[in-house]
Amino acid sequence: MATSGGLDGLLADLRGRRQRLLSLVGNAENHEREVLVAELQALSEQLVVADEELRAQSKELEDSRERLAALAEDWNRLFETSAAAEVLTDERGVVLRVTRGAAQLAQQRALLAEGQPITTWFDVEDRSRIRRLISDRMRSEEPALERARVRRPDGSTVVVDLAVAPTSTPALTGAVLRWELTAVEPVLQVVPPLPQSPVPDLAAELTALAGRLARLMTMPEMLAAMVTEAVRLVPGAEHALIVEMHRRGGGRILAATDAAAVAAGQHVLRVPLGLPGFHATQLRIIGSPSWGPETSSLAALLAVHFRVATARVLQRRNLEHALDTRQLIGQAVGVLVERRRVTPEAAFDELALRSQLVNLKLRELARLVVETGQDPEEITRT
Repeated sequence: MATSGGLDGLLADLRGRRQRLLSLVGNAENHEREVLVAELQALSEQLVVADEELRAQSKELEDSRERLAALAEDWNRLFETSAAAEVLTDERGVVLRVTRGAAQLAQQRALLAEGQPITTWFDVEDRSRIRRLISDRMRSEEPALERARVRRPDGSTVVVDLAVAPTSTPALTGAVLRWELTAVEPVLQVVPPLPQSPVPDLAAELTALAGRLARLMTMPEMLAAMVTEAVRLVPGAEHALIVEMHRRGGGRILAATDAAAVAAGQHVLRVPLGLPGFHATQLRIIGSPSWGPETSSLAALLAVHFRVATARVLQRRNLEHALDTRQLIGQAVGVLVERRRVTPEAAFDELALRSQLVNLKLRELARLVVETGQDPEEITRT
């Protein structure tokens, strides 16, 4: 598909030509007037095609923005609930995001910590080294290791190993530093533990789940894994299914553990999935007669993992499709270069122009040229 800038330029050019032809029609002889009117009609058709393509491209761009926003939201949630002690700062060392593990280690409230210089987390004697670390890391992509003492608000301290390196995330723009904090001596003051999760060692379970989902390559495999993992990880779950809800009512079952999942009508925990590439999707878990708030929170965390994994599969599929399209168009260009004895740029321009004139996608036009040997000028939309 042409770029929006190219389409805008094409539209402007076509409108200019149309106006010039209109001014000529009134002064032309009868036989010339017929030719000019025919050309005007052709130009009008090109304008319609170009306008439709521009509108379709704008819709695709808006959909992509929405998907990126959803991915950024999911990433934020996964990062902030992580048990690993990690902090993201800007290039000056100002805290942008804090994981649950880091907030617990430093006894900081995550929301209050954001916006503070990370140097204030450390003992006064270590702060000059931390500031030098910030300056050095923005000039080098190599991770740096340091040992420093974190001073907590209650006066207690803990020695940590720091690993600092530049990074990028889907939720933050600009230069970002990732800080990993690992305690190397016992904490001098016991911190009350967080409420127990309904699944033992939830962090380890979710890490293992992410690894299992990362190995899946197709959407059917991913959907089948989702319902299996939901039954395995949610206490009291016996069956599960994923339903795509249609705007006009009804729905379509995308995956189910078994026939009993489809037939069940009671004791159902419904969790919005929001899988990219589908309409409204819902994970339904069947089993326990009473689902508690902890179970609902766990199911919501699973939904986040499922969305991220689905986006990865779709991205891989789109990249493979784009690569196939590029190769196919390259083959068609090669055919025209050999046949016309023209440059690759001229051959591509001919394919692009013909694609617009016959309102046929460039990929499809290239496929016809390569597979049938047809000349682009002979191809019309069927």
